[in-house]
Amino acid sequence: MKSAILLIGLVWGTMAWGAEPPKEIDRAKLEARAAKNDVAAQFELAHALYWAAGMDRDLEASAKWAKRAAKAGNAKAQFLQAIQLLLAHGVEGDSKAAIELLIQAGPGIEKAALQGDAQALYISAQLYFRGCNSVNNFKLDVLLARKQLKAAAEKGNTEAINLLALDIFNQYKQAPKDPKNTPKLAAQWWLRAAEVGHPFAAKMLGDLLYSDLLGPRKPKEAARWLKQAAELGLDEAQFIYARLLESGVLGAADQQSALKWYRRAAMQGHQLSQEILVDKYFHGKFVEKDFEQSFMWLTLLERQGNSPPLALKIKQTIIIQLSPDQQLAVLQRADALKIKVSPVTKNDSMGLLGCSLQTKLSIRAELFEWRIRKGDTVAALVLGMEYLDRAKRLTLYHLHLRDKAGQFARSGTEAGRLKAQELMRRAEQDEKAANEFYADSVRLLTIAAEKDLVLAQHNLAALYLLGMGTKKDPAMTAKWYERAAKLKNPRAMSRLAELYVEGNFLDKNIPRAVELYLALAETGNANAQNNLAVMYLEGAAVGQDLPKAEEFFRKSARQGFSEAQNNLGTFMLEGHSRKGIDYVEAVKWFTLSARQGNARAQIALGTAYHFGDGVAKKDSRLAYEWLLIAGETFQRAFRTTRNPDYIRALKMNLELVAQIKRKVAAALSSKEIEAAGERAAKFVAINLYHPNQAAAGDPKVIQAKANRGDREAQFQLGILHMKGLDGPANLVQAYKWLTLAKDAGHALAEAERDVLSQSMKNEQIIAAKRLARKFEPVKLEKD
Repeated sequence: MKSAILLIGLVWGTMAWGAEPPKEIDRAKLEARAAKNDVAAQFELAHALYWAAGMDRDLEASAKWAKRAAKAGNAKAQFLQAIQLLLAHGVEGDSKAAIELLIQAGPGIEKAALQGDAQALYISAQLYFRGCNSVNNFKLDVLLARKQLKAAAEKGNTEAINLLALDIFNQYKQAPKDPKNTPKLAAQWWLRAAEVGHPFAAKMLGDLLYSDLLGPRKPKEAARWLKQAAELGLDEAQFIYARLLESGVLGAADQQSALKWYRRAAMQGHQLSQEILVDKYFHGKFVEKDFEQSFMWLTLLERQGNSPPLALKIKQTIIIQLSPDQQLAVLQRADALKIKVSPVTKNDSMGLLGCSLQTKLSIRAELFEWRIRKGDTVAALVLGMEYLDRAKRLTLYHLHLRDKAGQFARSGTEAGRLKAQELMRRAEQDEKAANEFYADSVRLLTIAAEKDLVLAQHNLAALYLLGMGTKKDPAMTAKWYERAAKLKNPRAMSRLAELYVEGNFLDKNIPRAVELYLALAETGNANAQNNLAVMYLEGAAVGQDLPKAEEFFRKSARQGFSEAQNNLGTFMLEGHSRKGIDYVEAVKWFTLSARQGNARAQIALGTAYHFGDGVAKKDSRLAYEWLLIAGETFQRAFRTTRNPDYIRALKMNLELVAQIKRKVAAALSSKEIEAAGERAAKFVAINLYHPNQAAAGDPKVIQAKANRGDREAQFQLGILHMKGLDGPANLVQAYKWLTLAKDAGHALAEAERDVLSQSMKNEQIIAAKRLARKFEPVKLEKD
């Protein structure tokens, strides 16, 4: 976006605006009607007082009238009172009573929505967006929420129009190429709301017109809507409109008018506006230099908890310029100057959609706990997984903070020591919060696991294995993995088999591990096939059976499983095949594994090229390149792991790579070494393994995808023909497919083709290029 003005506040879930544009309401008349038990008037009054729509906000009075209307059976009032109880607005918080009210409100709001009540449609949409509608047992239903939101908008509900536009724009940001959601469509809805005085809609319309998302920028038209929003009291619009006025994009710069709007926004506590006033009065920018005014706005800025570096620097200078009496006078003026946020300015505490993220999560947890108490085990699974996800994120963050604290502590300075203490304190808080979430996750997942929800069983077993939220418990780990395994969960079966083979946490049980791997292998699980092959190779629990080992290695390797490809290459290199040692076949599998980032295969491939074993010709330059790639692969793993055993193994591998590199480097010139380094730096690993899909390494699958124009498949097919993995090598076909992959934008294809061309005759290259030019992608029938 080229616009100098940022589009801000686009996540609707963190916003709350008055339910309707401000318009004067005769409170006395409305109260008179409400006092005579006019239930509709009671709700209208409660609603207006809550949102400051046409009258000053009065949360206690709003709660009083909402309670009366709710008691009389008004579903909208029940919804409003529930929100007030959940957020403690005008009443003491009471989540239990709030949930009971939401349960009561759901059917009534749904009924009114079905009858076409625009406000009921808007409320119902909010409930479905947040998973707070008792009609569907408090489940999220975003599609229905959007449908109801649009229906409310089409009936003229201004807040629904605004929210619909914001949702459309957010969807556009997430998927810009989706034709259903465009900035133009959002602008059309915002225009409808802006025309009847909705401040936020006017502000967003102004933002869009000033950006390039609707076509050429229209500053004057943008200013019209921004001014409207500013006059209605929206602080962000006041700030942006002031920027336009002083920038000169509307004509001659109007510094005095800009100053007026900066002050109005600053009086609402708008931080950037306050910073600008501090700077203007300090430097005398288009106003008379006034240190007292600058100091006053700086004081207000600090009292709001905002202390930008520039402002702090200015403060040091101002204090020198002002006498103690002047400073005292300024502080007294700051005390008398009341910051007051207008009703239309963002308020993160109001309403179901506007409350803070922590409050939303708390409300959601309360509703799910209610469902769980009613016997909803799926709710226990969903909430348990949410807690587990939050715990994991907190764990990662607390580890990050500990690392940063260590860096500061090692600086040896007093400032570093203090910063390290602060970071460690925050890390400890995050660790404590994470442990609480882990414990809640264990509690909830146990409920779901007892009802044979396999996802809960698998994750619960992992928590007992790692000791997260509970003590490490081998018996409970085995119990839940076994129950998940009986339900044929592949992840649980695989992890359980690994634990039985290791024999560290669980007692070693090789026969059961073989049983699990065999069951998985029959379903095509590549990891199980590879592990089973290793068992047949080593004779663990089953007698050594080299043909069986080769069979399972091949099954796994053909699916693109990197570990199996490397193992099969080693199998061929060590002469376990019926053919004996087969260097050519070994190199073929090492190549595919190395391209996927397997460092051991990269070392093997480098060694093969250096000695000329199984390759077309000896090539120490290519050998050095693969060794560099292997070293970087190990280094990346080294930088990210915390496992001491893995770190030791990585150090040994890095030393091995270094030893081989020294030997290979002796056969190269400095220029050749430098060129190998440049090529290695461009290496990008490709993923050939896609579990739960058709075997990615199956030549027939690759051929079909390549015929349809899939550049990754074309690249893979070129490698297959070049190495002869499914028959004799065919260099012409290899060059053709690598050319097509290159033309389609594959990052590695050109370099591979260049290497290939060195082994080809000129007439072969010409023939391959002719085939590439004639290529037409096959279209599927549905195309």
